[in-house]
Amino acid sequence: MSAARADCAAAAANYSHGRVRKRAPPGRPLVCRTLLLGILLAASLGGSVFMWAHDVYKRTLQDSVVLENNTQAFMWWQKPPVQPLMKIYVLNYSNPQQLYDGKDLRPRVNEVGPYTYRMQLERVNVRLHPDNTVSYQEKRSFNFAPELSVGNPDVDKVVVPNIILITAVNELRELFFVYQVATDAAIRSFGTKPFVQVPVSNLLWGYSDPLFDLAKLRHPMPIDKFGLLATKNGVDQRRLRIGTGAGDPNKLGVFTSIDGHSSLGKWSTADCNSIQGTDGSIFPPSAVSTRATLHLFQHALCRRIPLEFRHHSQVAGNIPTLRFQFPRNVFDSAYRNPENACFCHPDADFCPPSGVFNTSGCTFGAPIFLSFPHFYLGDRSLINAVDGLTPNETLHDSYVDIYPKLGVPLAGWSRIQINIMVRTTPYMQTVKCFKDRTILPIAWIEMGLDDLPSDFQSLFVHVTYSARVLQLILLYGLPTLSLVFLYLLWRQLRLCRSSQILVPTSSA
Repeated sequence: MSAARADCAAAAANYSHGRVRKRAPPGRPLVCRTLLLGILLAASLGGSVFMWAHDVYKRTLQDSVVLENNTQAFMWWQKPPVQPLMKIYVLNYSNPQQLYDGKDLRPRVNEVGPYTYRMQLERVNVRLHPDNTVSYQEKRSFNFAPELSVGNPDVDKVVVPNIILITAVNELRELFFVYQVATDAAIRSFGTKPFVQVPVSNLLWGYSDPLFDLAKLRHPMPIDKFGLLATKNGVDQRRLRIGTGAGDPNKLGVFTSIDGHSSLGKWSTADCNSIQGTDGSIFPPSAVSTRATLHLFQHALCRRIPLEFRHHSQVAGNIPTLRFQFPRNVFDSAYRNPENACFCHPDADFCPPSGVFNTSGCTFGAPIFLSFPHFYLGDRSLINAVDGLTPNETLHDSYVDIYPKLGVPLAGWSRIQINIMVRTTPYMQTVKCFKDRTILPIAWIEMGLDDLPSDFQSLFVHVTYSARVLQLILLYGLPTLSLVFLYLLWRQLRLCRSSQILVPTSSA
């Protein structure tokens, strides 16, 4: 009998005795490898779906700047490791006597400075609240930087309009003329003049004046001496409250109340009274884009200011940022910019010309008007009223370069000029050398930063490039890995099927 017939006979005999051959299950190593490949495939597919459905990179960055206790972002917010520069330029008046004698019709100024200080900001008396807000007070200290200054503020003397006198006349002019005449005589008995000559440091940080001591009896103030920046040094009495970004990233850094009030209550509309802006140290990352309008709440201006995107920029050579600037019509009169009607309605007795903003409601009644330096972008009448002003876009415009991924400003300069408006009355001769409603510049201040410390530069370079590369690897690497695991699993299943063998088994 041939071999083939023998096999057939053997198979028939086995069948007749109830025995068949069945395929043996694959070995244990093959099963484990197949199971492992299946798990890896499922994990890579799940990771791919998650990475493409959720912007993990963006969400991780946003979570990293939430103000939560014991985090790096919170510690940096409490005491920023960067010290911005504050540069002060004083407009020194060179013809006060000629004005008083009537020989000159316009005041003449020459700019002195800058006098540069390094500012250290610290947020103190911090308290986190259950509604995802944090309240605090600001503490500032200023250290003079002689290497960045032109002159010595303790030695250099300047001549500027007597802000205390001009403020007093502004209030007294509404009183009965007999009282004005009597007060004018008393003021002259003090030796008070329409201009004062003081060291720059005294002008900035405070000097004694008998009129100021009398003014404090009527308007209690948190300072003992008068100075342009006297209220800026030390702990600010205002208690501020902002969103932490937890739960709602759009509220990160946005004011919710100031001294317990959710609006200013100083202007004629709710929008102008709104405090819904940040202090400029951080912005909600989700709000920073080329199509967005950001809002900065300025205590000095007693209002919030819009910031509009201008163009893409770079900091430290290779860190991409977005440049935002104030709108060019931000200080325009209501005639030019109707949105400013709430600050001074066109039907009011007097509204200042375009280019200045009245902050007297926030400066204890002093007729202080703020503007861009040298009345940049202001009405021509402001510039023509004073000799020596030369507005320049490069020197006098303001901007901020924001890193959009974190909402953090990396560079920029805020430039604001302090001015005072003179109101005259025929019964008070101490201010006879001025024209009524003349707005006189006193000084302008620029605050900001051009360069980041090297460790900060490294941090933002890492966030910009290294972390982004990792995200791209995960976005496109996981799907690629899934295809590899799918192919290996298919190969493994084929191997399992081909490795099965027939083995005998007995029937019951």
